[in-house]
Amino acid sequence: MAEVAAEGPKGDDPYKVELAKSNRSACKACKEKIDKGEVRFGSLVDMGGYGSYHWRHAKCITPKQAENVESKLGSCESLGGYALLTPGQKAQLCKVFAAAKKSGDKVAKAKAKVKAKAEAKAKATAAKKAKAKAKKEAISMKKAAAKAKKLAVKAKAAAKKEAAKAKAAAKKKGKVKAKAKVPARSVEAEAPAAGSGMPSEQEQHAFLDAAKRFDFDRVRDFVEENPGYLNAQPAGRWSALHQAAEKGDIEMVSYLVMKGASLTVKTKDGKTPLDVAADNCKALLVPTAKRRGDGPEPPPKRRAA
Repeated sequence: MAEVAAEGPKGDDPYKVELAKSNRSACKACKEKIDKGEVRFGSLVDMGGYGSYHWRHAKCITPKQAENVESKLGSCESLGGYALLTPGQKAQLCKVFAAAKKSGDKVAKAKAKVKAKAEAKAKATAAKKAKAKAKKEAISMKKAAAKAKKLAVKAKAAAKKEAAKAKAAAKKKGKVKAKAKVPARSVEAEAPAAGSGMPSEQEQHAFLDAAKRFDFDRVRDFVEENPGYLNAQPAGRWSALHQAAEKGDIEMVSYLVMKGASLTVKTKDGKTPLDVAADNCKALLVPTAKRRGDGPEPPPKRRAA
């Protein structure tokens, strides 16, 4: 039950001292009997509108009670019943209150010290964690930078390798161009081998897809299997020779011409392989008669009458 903060019911004092009237009361702190005639200290407790004192030995007064008496009454000398005590009892009571207050100050100081120490420790721990986190982030950034540098070196090496590969391929292509020979053939393409038969439309599309990808090995496999693929144009598509000529692929053009691909076959818009050919392939696509200059002789001039 809470101690009364101001005057209790019927104007009772919140705290009072007196000499025990009998030995029937017990100390609320140590639970021992309070002898008759002994100075006892009482705290008024509200019991549903009625006041009742909880008694204790003067020596059992707590630092908190001493603090409350000082804050509410000013000093122990303002306690109810204090004036009725003998000088010796008053001196003893004041001494007890002073000791309780000193003990309270000591406890408060110790608690403040413990609290300050805990706060300092928490602050140090937080600083340590922050430092560890910063160190971890720095290490992570350093690793990321090293990884990026490694990837950059790797990419540079790969680019250098690709450049060398492209250079070698260009050099090889130049040699093939230098060695290419114009195959001798008639103006009209040679007919596919007898009995070879035309492939299905689906197969023709597959062949032209390979030609469009400039997959020479696959194109050669198709033609070797069936020469009927040479002039295939399903759905009006460009022939394999058109594709190779436009790309400037000398090797493929030479092979297709040698195998009998038609030089006069036309696209939907009427263009021959020569019309769409890259400059490096045009010499291979000129009909034989035109290359040699041995076309049909002009008719003889008529004599004047």
